[in-house]
Amino acid sequence: MILRNQENWVNSEWAFGHAPGVEIGDQLWFKVELAMVGLHHKIFRGIDYVNINRKKVATSIVDSGRYENETISSQKFIYVGQGGNPRCFCASKNGGEFPFNPRSSILKAKPLVHECGPYCKCPPSCKNRVSQHGLRYHFEVFKTKSKGWGLRLSDYIALESFICEYIGELLDHKETKIRMDYDEYFFDVGNCNEYIPKRKVLSSKVESNSFKRKDEDGFTIDATTYGNVGRFINHSCSPNLCAQNVLYDHGDKRVPHIMFFASKSISPSEELTYHYNHRIVHVHDTNGNLKREKGRYGSHKCNGRM
Repeated sequence: MILRNQENWVNSEWAFGHAPGVEIGDQLWFKVELAMVGLHHKIFRGIDYVNINRKKVATSIVDSGRYENETISSQKFIYVGQGGNPRCFCASKNGGEFPFNPRSSILKAKPLVHECGPYCKCPPSCKNRVSQHGLRYHFEVFKTKSKGWGLRLSDYIALESFICEYIGELLDHKETKIRMDYDEYFFDVGNCNEYIPKRKVLSSKVESNSFKRKDEDGFTIDATTYGNVGRFINHSCSPNLCAQNVLYDHGDKRVPHIMFFASKSISPSEELTYHYNHRIVHVHDTNGNLKREKGRYGSHKCNGRM
């Protein structure tokens, strides 16, 4: 601290009462400014204190707005910082709870998960910022025996961990129909309601979501020309991934991000798969019929079609 070493800080010994030179209404924007004028000596902590008879007595408290502190009256203030839960307004969009645990694993599938975005006041380390941070594992694109290219990881992946996003060109319904003959990397998204149909969900397993979509208003992701490693994830009737719709950088529910999470623990070098025929991944032909392809993926649960 250059200014402190130069003894340019004031009221460095002040503890209680009025701080000389500081008046009600003065605007200070940073904790270091509070320290320089002697209002609050702790630069990184919200509570300043002194020791009296071996007891810590608070001399000042800074309410930065990050935590869910509560002002009861001019004489009573409940402070939950320094160990409390950071304030996150996006939690209300997720039913009042965080969709992820402290290990950044998704707690349960939802029609739509709202992560904190660029307009949130929370820091990049906020536990409600998970899938937007991108890839964090070592991926390998490899040649399979019967399915063409596939995708696997050299890492062990825990249940409910974020894997990757499905990225590609965003097509409207009209453009999707034009490209229908080249739909190998299509992924339908958007126009989803907030209703979760009744389904069996085990507490130890993440299951994919169910949505209703009006095709004429929906969008499709085409990863044929532009995409990422997500385009190499093959189908399986016993998948180890599930798809989750996520919003964080905009509020248009018609075009959520498609994020893959582990629906079971995944061993190193185990191929990553998801079920193509899940409701949010339906692809139809020009006559409106669901397109199917003969299965060849070897699962004991395989129904022979996809």
